[in-house]
Amino acid sequence: MSLRARLTILTTTVLVVALTTYTWMTITRTEAALRERGDQELAALGSGLLGYAQNQVDRVESGRPVLQFRTLEKLQLDDALDGYAVVILDDGSSLPLPRLAREPTTLPQTPPDVRSRAGQGSFTVQGTDGIPYQARVIEVPATDAVLLVALTEESLHATTADLVRASLVTGAVLLIAFGLLTTVAVHIGLRPLQALAAGAHRIVADPTSPRLAGPSPGTEVGDLTVALNTMVDSLRDAITTADEARVRTEQFADDAAHELRTPVTAIAGYADLYRAGGIVDSDRLSQVFDRIDHEARRLGNLVEDLLTLNRLDHHNTGVAPATDIVLLTASAAADSMAIDHRHPVTIDAPDHAWVFIEPDDYFRVVANLLANVRAHTPQGTETEITIAFGPDTMVVLTVDDNGPGIPPNMTDKVFDRFRRIAHDRKRDSSSNSGSGLGLAIVASLAGRAGGHALAGPAPTGGARFQIALPTTGADHHVR
Repeated sequence: MSLRARLTILTTTVLVVALTTYTWMTITRTEAALRERGDQELAALGSGLLGYAQNQVDRVESGRPVLQFRTLEKLQLDDALDGYAVVILDDGSSLPLPRLAREPTTLPQTPPDVRSRAGQGSFTVQGTDGIPYQARVIEVPATDAVLLVALTEESLHATTADLVRASLVTGAVLLIAFGLLTTVAVHIGLRPLQALAAGAHRIVADPTSPRLAGPSPGTEVGDLTVALNTMVDSLRDAITTADEARVRTEQFADDAAHELRTPVTAIAGYADLYRAGGIVDSDRLSQVFDRIDHEARRLGNLVEDLLTLNRLDHHNTGVAPATDIVLLTASAAADSMAIDHRHPVTIDAPDHAWVFIEPDDYFRVVANLLANVRAHTPQGTETEITIAFGPDTMVVLTVDDNGPGIPPNMTDKVFDRFRRIAHDRKRDSSSNSGSGLGLAIVASLAGRAGGHALAGPAPTGGARFQIALPTTGADHHVR
């Protein structure tokens, strides 16, 4: 059932209950008022007939015949009313009194306890024709007789019936009018909700549709509109994020497949050449196995880098220990010059610099940065490493080289996975260009430690890489 139907039924039901209650109370109070008025009329009639009643009783007691009264005009009731009056003696016999109605009235059977009802107010008796009468018993002074006066209740029931009919007609008109007004009011009141529903369907059909329009916040519909727009914005952001993640995942899968295919293809090619008997010279065989070993190591390094990135993406080690990075930086620099002395490295650092990072993670950060220099710069390129205390309780590791540098349009992409700029930076032909994952691992390790990585141009014209790591706050940078 729709909200419009429920609201209409609810309001109509409330109106029906209210009208029924009001009608019942009105009829009850009207009937009580009419009975009270009838009781007063009975008392007045009884007072007017007491003289006649006492005279009739005196006649009986003195042995004289009772009077047979004609109709008395002054005691006759209106044509719309009917009633009677009678004197009841101690032995239960009755004596006539002046007739109240214009036409003779058949007296109903007198209740057996009529004498005990004297002075107790009015009560109801049934006439021989089934018509109810409102009766009252009055004691006749100085006698044992009582006076019974009765008026028909037809007028009371007719008035009540008229009131019921009027209430039913009025209630029906009010219900129809109220139902129509309620339907119109509910329809107008639900227009904003219908507009919201139409807007929601529009957004479902076209996610790029404008946001939902509605009244200002502060009303129920306005607050609902704000909540729905917030939800739509969140869903759109989630969809955009999911699409970007899907694109990155697809690109990552393509790049990984391409990187894995190269060494696998080379190894398979050399194996096929060897099986076909194309390698007979021992020197040539040694060269082939050297190349197979080189490609196998390259493949192993690629797999190891992928596993490292997966571990960094899905595992959080919690709070890292405090590590003095100065000694680790010197060790990484020494290793780099041992691998290739044609790429000299100098260090400018304080005596100590403590940051929150795993020692192995930091060592790999520096090692990867120096390996990147060796792979993408020509021989003789100089590298300067600087460790300084930056703002916001951060220690900044800066690696500058005087090589070809990084194109401006690539500075925000060098940390992407499988991102290479070898076509823009000269490299030694004998060096291994790597898999394009080294800088991605640097950024992931810095992020896991609570820091970040940046790339840009160095003052010397080459490339600059800066790694900001959170410091412990201790003053260990005595020079």
